[in-house]
Amino acid sequence: MARKIPGEFVPLSSHFSDDPAVLEVGPDAELLYLRGLQYAKRQRTDGHIPKVALSTVGRDIRRYTTLPQRLVAAGLWVAVDGGWNIRGWDGWNPTRAEREERSAVRRQAAQKRWAARTKGDPQ
Repeated sequence: MARKIPGEFVPLSSHFSDDPAVLEVGPDAELLYLRGLQYAKRQRTDGHIPKVALSTVGRDIRRYTTLPQRLVAAGLWVAVDGGWNIRGWDGWNPTRAEREERSAVRRQAAQKRWAARTKGDPQ
């Protein structure tokens, strides 16, 4: 039987800290990257970190405004209009469209189960 993981989480490889790109950027940028993962998951942005959220993601991190350039140079983030995308996000996380599709399928299945249970019920 599969164990259910409580709450929401972001998948992270157990080899993350050994990735040469992570070693290259240094500990402050690594922390910004990890917080970026959390932000993107929590806000359901499909791996996008908008520039306007950088102060939130980077709170209490020294020089957080210069760290995105390190992450981009190392290939961990991709610069896009209005912010950055986390490289490989959709390989580890379902997209909004995939989540919506799964939700619709679950809703349809629940409706069918409900209809089957109440069929013939004189209410």
